[in-house]
Amino acid sequence: MLTKITAENFRCFRRVKARLAPLTLLVGENSTGKTSFLALVRALLDSAYHRRTPDFREPPYDLGTFLDIVHDRGLSNGAAKSFRGSFEATRDRGGVHGYGVAFRERAAFASPSEHRYESGTLTFTELPSAFRLETPNGRWSGERRRLALFKRDDEYRAPPWLALGPIGGRAEGATGRRVNFENMDGGDSEPTDQEVDAVVRMLRSFSRTSLGRPYCSAPVRTRPLRTYDPLKLTPDVEGAYIPTYMASLSEREPREWSSLRRRLESFGSDAGLFDDIRIHRFGDVPGGPFQIQVRKHSAGGRVPPWRNLIDVGYGVSQTLPVLTELNRREGAPMFLLQQPEVHLHPSAQAALGSTLCRVAASGRQVIVETHSDHLMDRVRMDVRDRSTTLTPKEVSLLFFERGDLEVNIHSIEFDETGSVNNAPEGYRRFFFDEVRRSISL
Repeated sequence: MLTKITAENFRCFRRVKARLAPLTLLVGENSTGKTSFLALVRALLDSAYHRRTPDFREPPYDLGTFLDIVHDRGLSNGAAKSFRGSFEATRDRGGVHGYGVAFRERAAFASPSEHRYESGTLTFTELPSAFRLETPNGRWSGERRRLALFKRDDEYRAPPWLALGPIGGRAEGATGRRVNFENMDGGDSEPTDQEVDAVVRMLRSFSRTSLGRPYCSAPVRTRPLRTYDPLKLTPDVEGAYIPTYMASLSEREPREWSSLRRRLESFGSDAGLFDDIRIHRFGDVPGGPFQIQVRKHSAGGRVPPWRNLIDVGYGVSQTLPVLTELNRREGAPMFLLQQPEVHLHPSAQAALGSTLCRVAASGRQVIVETHSDHLMDRVRMDVRDRSTTLTPKEVSLLFFERGDLEVNIHSIEFDETGSVNNAPEGYRRFFFDEVRRSISL
């Protein structure tokens, strides 16, 4: 789970750091970098754990070319020549490790030029043609083409995730002896076997992590249809595949569909949107056309007829993809959500806040860009009232505040009463000004 993010010369950020928690809320005015922040989180995870060259134009984020991404505000010599990002994370089996990556321009796009791995007192830095190893006992470097870290029969072999990483092509000379390490301080000492083995274990912890790619949602989801024809079950940021997923689940795994349906109906009832949801098929042919129908019970106890998804307002269809992803048994370990409250009534926005608390309390990490005070207030109250196991320390509120030439991120915490602590002067200034105006002060 990520616990801290830093960025340098990235988009509107000159140099910022932010505390992450199981549930992190990103708030602030439009165009203050909240979506860019989500894009950076995904890019860091792709680079650190999946050895993918980050694609800063992959939906739902399109940050453009290198010159669109690198910070260029108020610098005396024009735009910066590189930008960086890093994180700290808790490991599956305990402990903390860190990762950082630098990007430079390559064929107009941002390309990794340095990877830095940290764990405890160990640091391993991978460069295009070299590597550096730092321990409490010294600093050593070596040529990347002779990189050697796996010991077999008194030799060291390059691990495949380094030899075939995104910085360069296939490494040459995958084996070598300990003479590959050059003392950076001018001495003749070499790292011990224990230090080399510790570095290998550290690098393996990155390659073997169980953290899959995060689920990223677009701010506007797919439009509802009156009748659906099954699609290929390929996840997408707008949730176009979700109706087919729901229909397939109800047909192939009825018990799992029943569990998912109960969670959707629980949210629908709390939000005042619907009480029941079902898949209505045309004919008995597997994979045939179908509809998604909902109904809401009347106050007099009468059960009304089912209504098509397209006939009950945009809020239901817009929130359904996000709700389904949050409640899937095999869902992602992390969620990067853009304005999940879009088109929802304030009561439904509040109910969504409770859902986010429950998901974060279950062990998944949720990072949410939101403009909803109702969602944030529900999170505060649920933490205060212990509605889940989520504690105040397990919620982070990041306030993005625009300065003259850059944006700053303020890490704000809740206390046991649900009150906001250490908020800067600019936090909620608009709302205070509106209240003063409304009472003629």
